[in-house]
Amino acid sequence: MRTVGILLIIAGVLGLVGSQIAFGDIGLSMGLAGVIGLLAGIGFLIAAEPVNAWKAQNAARLREAAQARRQAEVEQQQRTEPNVEALRRLVVNPMI
Repeated sequence: MRTVGILLIIAGVLGLVGSQIAFGDIGLSMGLAGVIGLLAGIGFLIAAEPVNAWKAQNAARLREAAQARRQAEVEQQQRTEPNVEALRRLVVNPMI
């Protein structure tokens, strides 16, 4: 979002500069587009921070959920895995 905001500000400045060069209705439309570009760019820069914070919060929540899911899978696997340790002892040392 910051990149879009900066590009809009650059386009707005170019529009304002172009409005000084152009004549008549073309100059007016370039000036209007420049002002709109500047305002939209500033709006994007203002909105970028809350959106980034929201993304970071959601990313942390998703990481926690993935970690809990992995832990549950490991526990499920441990519960369903047969206990072969006693059988291994019998195979290695059958005289016990």
